[in-house]
Amino acid sequence: MIKITVFGATGRTGRAVISLALTQGMEVTAYARTSAALQELAGRITIIEGGLDDADRIAGAIGHADAVVIAFGPRKGGPQVFCAHATQLIVSAMKERGVRRLACVTGALVGEQYPSRGLFYRAMRRLLVRKAPHLMLDRDGQETIVMNSGLDWTVFKPPRLMNGKDRPGTQLGPDLVIGPAARTTVGSLATAILGELLGSQHVRKAVFIRS
Repeated sequence: MIKITVFGATGRTGRAVISLALTQGMEVTAYARTSAALQELAGRITIIEGGLDDADRIAGAIGHADAVVIAFGPRKGGPQVFCAHATQLIVSAMKERGVRRLACVTGALVGEQYPSRGLFYRAMRRLLVRKAPHLMLDRDGQETIVMNSGLDWTVFKPPRLMNGKDRPGTQLGPDLVIGPAARTTVGSLATAILGELLGSQHVRKAVFIRS
């Protein structure tokens, strides 16, 4: 039985990953600020309470997992700058525990080095760098930490993320061109994440996804 630990478990992507993992017979540990947020899953998963600045709790949640999924990001009304620091704590704990496989969700606008990002997304990134430099610096830093970790990582870069189930024909790859109409469903993203953890087709690559 494959064991995964999910950070960002109460968000849309985290919940979709957990639900799909359970249908595939995986053993899931979810890290959340409060266990009440995942009460409907009590008894089916292990829930670890803790903040994303608590190194000891993070290490305990990782335990001896086969893989870790990072699916957190800034939310409206919540702290905006925390992703890089939290990701560094997770990476350090993974190394200490000997856990090597990592899937991390960032976004289509994160990072500088992507020629497959179309004109629309390049313009949107420039706009965000001007309007929210602290936010973009944090997300860019998160991606850099993952890529320099020495772990067996895959970074997922969804464009506009919509609610919905997995869509047949969803495309995934490091060279996938992302234009203004690009979008994906949370179900397709969850399917891609778990498929990669099982199949390891894109180890140490950043991949775009389009439904």
